[in-house]
Amino acid sequence: MDQENALKRVESVLSLTVDKAAALHGKLEEILFRAQRLSNALKNGLKNSDYMFGYDLQHFRSEVRTFGLELASIPNMIGRLEHGAVYEEAAVGRARAVMRLTERLSRSLHGFQDMALLAQSHIREAEHKIEAWHMVQDVDQMVQKARPLPMIANKVLIRISTPDGPKGAPPSLPA
Repeated sequence: MDQENALKRVESVLSLTVDKAAALHGKLEEILFRAQRLSNALKNGLKNSDYMFGYDLQHFRSEVRTFGLELASIPNMIGRLEHGAVYEEAAVGRARAVMRLTERLSRSLHGFQDMALLAQSHIREAEHKIEAWHMVQDVDQMVQKARPLPMIANKVLIRISTPDGPKGAPPSLPA
């Protein structure tokens, strides 16, 4: 039962993390649109009417760093699951849910990374460009941390769903 509780805890943490990633993705989308609008205004020689963009970009980068710190604990949680995973038929559903959530998180972070790079490419003002570059570096670190999560979650699922047999021998099939 302890393994199932650990899976339940990891599942809830992953679910919240995926939701936070989606919320940050929405905020980044707004920053991207504002950056595109400012870039077009600068290109066409129009006046900059968005004076809060730099402040909002700094605040968003702070949110991204905080999210990155929250994300840093997830590989350790899933790694502990992997090391303690044993066959338990009742926990297979939770292990599958954990695997699906890790895949969603990984895909979400890759999309987030692409959008961050696009936003950085649209920013023209030097100090904002530097802030955006630092944000992209933070996002790259998050993507690197989340890259092995689906593979580790798959190992957990395999260990939980595979009955134990003699070492080195494939599991026996039920008659």
